[in-house]
Amino acid sequence: MEPLPSPEHPVVVYKPSLLGLLQEGGLSAWVILFLALLLFALFVTSLVGRRSVSSIIAYFAAAFLPLMVGLCGVAAGAIAAFENLGTAGVADPAHLSAAMGRIIFSLLMGAAVTFLGLIGTVVLALVGPSKVVTPPPVPQ
Repeated sequence: MEPLPSPEHPVVVYKPSLLGLLQEGGLSAWVILFLALLLFALFVTSLVGRRSVSSIIAYFAAAFLPLMVGLCGVAAGAIAAFENLGTAGVADPAHLSAAMGRIIFSLLMGAAVTFLGLIGTVVLALVGPSKVVTPPPVPQ
């Protein structure tokens, strides 16, 4: 049986919220969230409305935007991490690990949204373009 924690050694449990994760991820995380919502809206309108091959190709191209934003977040995070390293002269492990966490989070978020977007592209391609049938003209 494990002893209960004493007041001298409190146990801290960290439960991150979605808002906290987005704030830690920085601007790139917010942009990726916006692109994910936009991809979802495009997917629903393409699935419900009239689809054409060009709209599926446009959706496929838009699915790669979150990955590109995630890579930009990686570059910005790495620049910030090494800028602090250059100005301080000594590596602060706490700062570097926090910066690496932000870098990995933005890349992971961008890759996850891109993966979901590619799955949506496959679904749209399997369903196929809708065939719009024009009714015959009304006889006069």
